[in-house]
Amino acid sequence: MRIKRLLILGKASELPHPFIEEVEWLVSQNHELVLENIERLEKAEFSRLYSEMPNAPELDSELAYAASMADDLGNAANQLALVNLVTRLQHSNNVFVKDVGGDNENTGLVPNLRILNRRLGESPIAITFFADLVSVRDSVIHADSKAEWTYNGKTRRVPERYANVVTGEVNFRESDLREAIEVSIRQVKWYDERLDESETPKQ
Repeated sequence: MRIKRLLILGKASELPHPFIEEVEWLVSQNHELVLENIERLEKAEFSRLYSEMPNAPELDSELAYAASMADDLGNAANQLALVNLVTRLQHSNNVFVKDVGGDNENTGLVPNLRILNRRLGESPIAITFFADLVSVRDSVIHADSKAEWTYNGKTRRVPERYANVVTGEVNFRESDLREAIEVSIRQVKWYDERLDESETPKQ
């Protein structure tokens, strides 16, 4: 059970939730810095091309290539941020599982979510949402971001919403990341509140 309030000079102050702090700094802020750097590099490349080949017939194709490379870097940044988010979420849920007396806290995110739902009630977010994120995470880590791959003789694939059907690769957009962050925070806060209720003595 974590300490949620700190008494300073007789006044109780709410402490920020560790998961929300981790997501803010290790996922959101880091991701924002990476995207800013990608944008800076893209602008610098555009400036170089305009300066070195202003009237060249191949300028448009070179600009399009530079923009495509920036898009690829942005997509990779989104995927790595998602890997980080899922890792942070799994660590947070490991703590919750221990709090409810579970003994399978290291079996993975989805099994832990099932344990928590059995002990604390059905959470407002379907476990399938997080299972989809895990599929994307696994693709990034184990399958070079392919939309479909084989693992232990079984075919695995990411959900269609996170796949580029043309390239056959993961297409995890910035909007997908923002949704994943918002939903993950809601899920963690919900479990936290249920734990508080279960630990509050009955009157």
